Amino acid sequence: MTSTLLNVSITILLKAICGAVGVIVALYIKNKKQAEVVKLGATTYNYRTTVARQIFLQGEQLYKLIPGSGDLKAALFDKLILAKFPSLTEEQITHFREAATGFFNAQATVALAPVYDPSKDEANIAVEETPAKIEPIAETPINQLGAQSITNQAPQNTAPILGV
Repeated sequence: MTSTLLNVSITILLKAICGAVGVIVALYIKNKKQAEVVKLGATTYNYRTTVARQIFLQGEQLYKLIPGSGDLKAALFDKLILAKFPSLTEEQITHFREAATGFFNAQATVALAPVYDPSKDEANIAVEETPAKIEPIAETPINQLGAQSITNQAPQNTAPILGV
């Protein structure tokens, strides 16, 4: 009885701590964003944020089929945003990368389906049996289809063309 009570109280305590840490991190990021906006100006900040999102999407498209490519995406992002805005500091580059990542992660409401593993998953569609030998399609001569035969000879019954 006491171990169950202890487990429940530890679970509640951990949830409360995680919730408090989440709120503190959210406030920290919000204050950090406001400090960047004040430092750069709202128009410049919004423009750079838009460009950062576009650069982020370029990296996502380039490395979308490569598992574990987070470091490659981050390096590409840093390189491209620095080429676009050479005056950015490392801290600002990191801020814009995190802002772009957070923007798109916030929009992802549906989690991806897990990868199919035949050793533990059961297929939900039936696989049709294919015949062992596929019969080739019989070739039909073109003339039997009603087409005219093609030759390199001029037609025999035409009148000569007269010059005008």
